[in-house]
Amino acid sequence: MDNSCDAEPRAETSEAYPGPHAVLSPRDQRPIFRSQLDVYFQAMYPLCPPEMRNELLARAKRKGHYGRLSVIAGILTTNHIRHELTDYEWLMNFNGPWQSLTRDEARLVVAAEVRDISDEWRNGSAQSDRGLRRITKQFVRRRRDFKRLCQTLSADAAKFAEDQLIREENAALTDYLGQWLDARRSPTLDSTGEPPPEGLQDEHN
Repeated sequence: MDNSCDAEPRAETSEAYPGPHAVLSPRDQRPIFRSQLDVYFQAMYPLCPPEMRNELLARAKRKGHYGRLSVIAGILTTNHIRHELTDYEWLMNFNGPWQSLTRDEARLVVAAEVRDISDEWRNGSAQSDRGLRRITKQFVRRRRDFKRLCQTLSADAAKFAEDQLIREENAALTDYLGQWLDARRSPTLDSTGEPPPEGLQDEHN
């Protein structure tokens, strides 16, 4: 049985092992996923500088990342902030490899700074939107049900079902967040000329 049914990935996961949900996708899924990831970054990390967002998307392409949007975005932003915007690398090399801090020690030293920068990038994001929370809760329930279902499936069937669930969650989030971004650009009408969804209306009333 595939152990991925029992594990929940964390945003702190190293890029060397992105976790059970951060598996590589078939080639035809990757461009779709990167497009979804771009929407997710814009809505959930709106203050991330555009050039850094482009770097994150380029890294996702280079590394072949695929998985749940929230997990992959968390991995990418956390690693980028840690390596590029803190003293993490210097702390592991400031006095030679044998006398510097270990990787875990350096991570602990910069953890608060990483969290502060990530929180700053999230200012004004969709994270408190009621409609988004409803979608998130729906897929929390579906992942919980999926874990129970895994006990009755073969490893291949469980992997197929997991991949399908990831695709459906990513599509639902991207559709909603795309509308959320459109509603912020045009508070009264979305890109189709229709009023924004209920959760989006709440924000502008």
